[in-house]
Amino acid sequence: FPCVIMLNGEFHGLYTWNIPKDGWMFASEYGTPKAILCADDHCAATQFRALATLAGDFELEYVEDENNADWVLPSINKAIQTVIDSDGGDLFTNIDKYIDIQSAIDYYIHTVFEAAADATDKNYILVTFDGVRWYFSNYDRDTTYGIDWDGKTFYPPFEGTTFEVYAWLNSLMGKLYFGDTKVKLMSRAMYLANAELSVSNILNTFT
Repeated sequence: FPCVIMLNGEFHGLYTWNIPKDGWMFASEYGTPKAILCADDHCAATQFRALATLAGDFELEYVEDENNADWVLPSINKAIQTVIDSDGGDLFTNIDKYIDIQSAIDYYIHTVFEAAADATDKNYILVTFDGVRWYFSNYDRDTTYGIDWDGKTFYPPFEGTTFEVYAWLNSLMGKLYFGDTKVKLMSRAMYLANAELSVSNILNTFT
């Protein structure tokens, strides 16, 4: 959340109030998460090109039972392996058993729309409610709308995170973009462009 800091009537700047990556944050109609992973680095595992080790690629942010976390790595690697083995034609029949494809589509679109250059193969969250199927979610959006992470530099939109650029960076997103799913992806993007992700709605939300 953005916060304006005022001390004794004096303006001290605009800051962010960050929510921790914890189980209560992701409680939903699916229940309470069993585990939360965060993509920690730009690497083959977080690009769905190699199996994870949880040593510098993904970080285990939360697990329901800290004494029983051995299942997390095999679970995420099962999801990654289905992507590696896929030709892109089984996204909704096979991969969707292990990665919620609709959440991946929405994450893809949201990342492109806000030009989140540091969130294509890093900083995304994966949440599981049953220990098998993983859902995409957002976190760490300090490189968005053309601004670099330190706020000191700016880049033109078409030099940043476009649909095609993201497709080449992340194997899962590439299968969404270059396969038959592209029609569904772009249809969803056009819908959101006129709804939640419309320019007016984004500006009103910021305001």
